[in-house]
Amino acid sequence: MCDLLLGDELVIDIDNGSEGHPRREEQKIQVIGIDDSGPTPSVLCYVPAYSCIKRTFKINKKHALFFNLPQKFLGEEGMFITSDDIVLSVKHAPEGELCDNCGTFIQYAKRGEGPVVCRLCLQNPYR
Repeated sequence: MCDLLLGDELVIDIDNGSEGHPRREEQKIQVIGIDDSGPTPSVLCYVPAYSCIKRTFKINKKHALFFNLPQKFLGEEGMFITSDDIVLSVKHAPEGELCDNCGTFIQYAKRGEGPVVCRLCLQNPYR
């Protein structure tokens, strides 16, 4: 699990049934927070609203502060991935950064000392 990065999309095999009636399902989730400070890494994932996973919880301000999450994840469903979970596939997020001015994704951009600005914002600073 240590090769996961923020933004990676995981397909996991999860037991979503009850004790008497186990039911395995494949669910797609997204990595939004990683904490490597402890003996075992804790990986926080965003669970879309249409996924019905039993062990999800509402992401609150404590999670947002600890994992440095954007505000858009507050109140959304989340879950922690453990080493016991079966990860079927990992789709890595594309490399790049967001424009500091307009928020457009710029593929292969790397954040240096200065701001990251897209070409459209360079040509039209009032955009």
